[in-house]
Amino acid sequence: MANKLQQRSSLPEAFTLNYLNQITDGFSEKKIIGWGGFGVVYKGEHQGELIAVKKLYEKCDMDFDECTNLMKTDHENIVRLVGYCHDTQVKYVQKDGEYVGADRRERLLCFKYFRSGSLDKYLSDESCSFEWHICFNIIIGISKGIRYLHDKNILHLDLKPANILLDEDRTPKIGDFGLSKLTDSTKTCIIQEVKGTPKYMPRENINEHAISTKSDIYSFGVVIIDIIAGPKGYERSYEMPSEDFIDHVLQNWRKRVQKTMLSHIRTCIEIALRCVADDRKERPTIIEIVDELNNIDMDSEATSRHLTPIGR
Repeated sequence: MANKLQQRSSLPEAFTLNYLNQITDGFSEKKIIGWGGFGVVYKGEHQGELIAVKKLYEKCDMDFDECTNLMKTDHENIVRLVGYCHDTQVKYVQKDGEYVGADRRERLLCFKYFRSGSLDKYLSDESCSFEWHICFNIIIGISKGIRYLHDKNILHLDLKPANILLDEDRTPKIGDFGLSKLTDSTKTCIIQEVKGTPKYMPRENINEHAISTKSDIYSFGVVIIDIIAGPKGYERSYEMPSEDFIDHVLQNWRKRVQKTMLSHIRTCIEIALRCVADDRKERPTIIEIVDELNNIDMDSEATSRHLTPIGR
């Protein structure tokens, strides 16, 4: 019988703070597996399975959108929420000789633990360390995860390799929904403040505080470039004419793949360059991207044609 962590249809559990304290050895430093902008992640064990317990910082000003948005998701390429805890206790402190009660909030999210870690650990100066067919499967898996989110009107707004986990089969799982927003995905919204990692944020996020599905598209384009051209590839793509950049990327891959595969790599790079266009209207939709990626036949030589270069 499949355990509860493997039953994708099961709802996230409401854990008690005491239980999460027990399975992480009192949130021991030895159990820490990562830090984020909003909290610390610990490793714990629940029903014989390892889980990642994300403990939000007490002074974190985000609401519980990450929890509520994740509850709306059930997809192979989205990290699954196993459980959560929202605990408020009164803590008494002395002030001016009097004891005053103050609410102390503890907010925690629990996910399935992936031993393979996040995508950023596999990136090198010139490309990802995986073979091309694995890189391609990661790219198309991320695109399908984004399409699912946009169909649910969820904007991730923090897509980057560190937030993409890999399972034992190298299937990508989009995670860390701390900045996600539930919105009308057909419109551009103006919000008070847009947070994120500058490299993966389009200019309209930073300058205009404008968010839309095209924000995620831009981030996805940078992620594709990271996978195919390495973390520094994004800067090179702006320093070099687009065709020169593509030729530079293909030259690095030419030593690793069969000649017929170079056309697939070219297609993915051209998609990425369209995604990071400064004008969001010029960026493709996620439906267009998924359709284009699905048209790449990894087992056929028919796609070895030289595609028309795409400018920036």
